[in-house]
Amino acid sequence: MASASGSALAAPTTVRTSVHFTPLRGSSGGAAPSGLLEVDGLTLLLDCGWEPPFDVSVLEPLRGVAARVDAVLLSHGDLAHAGGLAYAFARLGLSCPVYATLPVSRLSKLALYDAHEGVAEQSAAGAPFTLDEIDAALSRVSELKYSQTVLLSGRAAGLSLTPLPAGGSLGGAMWRVSKALEEVLFLPRFSHQKALLAAAAAARPAPFPHPSRTPR
Repeated sequence: MASASGSALAAPTTVRTSVHFTPLRGSSGGAAPSGLLEVDGLTLLLDCGWEPPFDVSVLEPLRGVAARVDAVLLSHGDLAHAGGLAYAFARLGLSCPVYATLPVSRLSKLALYDAHEGVAEQSAAGAPFTLDEIDAALSRVSELKYSQTVLLSGRAAGLSLTPLPAGGSLGGAMWRVSKALEEVLFLPRFSHQKALLAAAAAARPAPFPHPSRTPR
């Protein structure tokens, strides 16, 4: 009698995406939140706020991790969310692309210019960042429209970023960060009230297919 032999089929495995968040500032108190979002070893800096009196110790936690940041996402164009950008690129070793809506990009530059002039008038030591350093940092910004998705490449391939209306300020954005079937929403400040120039916050976005997703 012949015997039949065969190998058992292996059960399909599901590869899960690793997501980890580390707060750098704003986890307590009144400071705007800022932190590192790590997705499968890729690191995003979510906002980079710094405000007068521009205490350099506030940004020190960023010094040890700046070199491994793959991208910066800005949610609002004020010092509370973008005030540390020039200093971080010039002095802390940050070197990566920055993503923001066009209004947030332009307002961040105005806020930093204004802060530079204000400190220069009040202190003989001057501001902790120069106008050239502001220009250099903001030259790294890729300006996106609401709901425009950018697919990252290189080491960050497979990660997509989408700004959505957050309300509360002109161009203010919440960020949808997606990889495979995982999705994270970063919204440090939002408002559902529609202002004259600022759109109200978007409702929770419904899932939608994008090029990095395949049906299972």
